[in-house]
Amino acid sequence: ETIVSTQVSNVEPLLKRAFMSLEYGEWDKADDFCEQVLNQDPENVRAYIGKLLAELHVRTQDDLKNCAEPFDRNNNYQKILRFADEELKAALAGYIEHINIRNENARLAGIYASAKNAMSKANTESAYKEAAQLFKTIAEYQDSAALVKECLEKAEIARKDAIFFNANAKAKMFGEDISNYETAIELFESIPGWKDADEMVALCQTKIAALNAKAEAERLAQEEAQRAAALAEAKAKKKKKRVAIIVSVVIVALLAFGIFVALPGIPYLNGNYSFYIDMYNIEEFEVPEGVTSIDEREFEG
Repeated sequence: ETIVSTQVSNVEPLLKRAFMSLEYGEWDKADDFCEQVLNQDPENVRAYIGKLLAELHVRTQDDLKNCAEPFDRNNNYQKILRFADEELKAALAGYIEHINIRNENARLAGIYASAKNAMSKANTESAYKEAAQLFKTIAEYQDSAALVKECLEKAEIARKDAIFFNANAKAKMFGEDISNYETAIELFESIPGWKDADEMVALCQTKIAALNAKAEAERLAQEEAQRAAALAEAKAKKKKKRVAIIVSVVIVALLAFGIFVALPGIPYLNGNYSFYIDMYNIEEFEVPEGVTSIDEREFEG
């Protein structure tokens, strides 16, 4: 009993020295004093607490709640639990819970701040959706759930605006290419009722109708020109053929002139060549197919 009393009396000054060193931030000294205590009393809970504080660089037991991370995996903490009473265990568990809650709130607050910042800077569909995704990860925190909905609504607005104000869509509403107007219609029809998208569709359809009418008119004019050209060509061929026949007639008549110069009643024999000229000028004059020479009997009477 005398030995035990001596040991106890030696432990208390060492513990006092240990906790005084902790107050001054003398971590190594504090740990050394605690080790001296444990050499005399291996189950001394206060010595293990002192070693835990020294390892974590904490000055007092109550300051354990201010540690950056929970200490429940620390070796000295595990030894404390082995020898501590329920009151001390509950106090230490409370510190750890406080740290976890504080760190979780800090994590949530950090994500919330990042999401709010992303939302404030967003001006495109994808940017708003990215912000919404951040809020979804902390849906139970503050008004995150409501902000998810707001971001998605703004993302849809941005999507529709991007289509409506699409430079390509507007650019395709000019020119003579119908396919461009059809592309513009497809874009505007994807956002029915948005701003004046419906009017843009109607405008494109009107332009397409006008271009189709213009193309049809050009086609008909081209066909008419082709018919006129074909008619003129046929007429020219007919006239050329008639000239060839008249020339043949004249040649034959000239040949006959040398033989039948004295015969009366034949116009070309009396020097009256106007007869052949009249034949040329008569559009309806036709020479039967197959005629290649003149027989004087054709001119009798």
